[in-house]
Amino acid sequence: MSKEGPIEPRIAQQPIYWYERGVKKQAWMALDEIAVFSAGEKITKFDREVLIQQLPQGAEIMES
Repeated sequence: MSKEGPIEPRIAQQPIYWYERGVKKQAWMALDEIAVFSAGEKITKFDREVLIQQLPQGAEIMES
């Protein structure tokens, strides 16, 4: 915890909705996070570095 206190996540004021197998689901979209997925191919090291350079300085990068 920093001296300024815990970081509060920024989320949309209204939830988003979708259906999965006929069941309505809802979630609140994070306004300070993004996810990047490759289209079925592994991303090259070069493309990964180009992408990282586009993110704000200090962005936390997690891979899964």
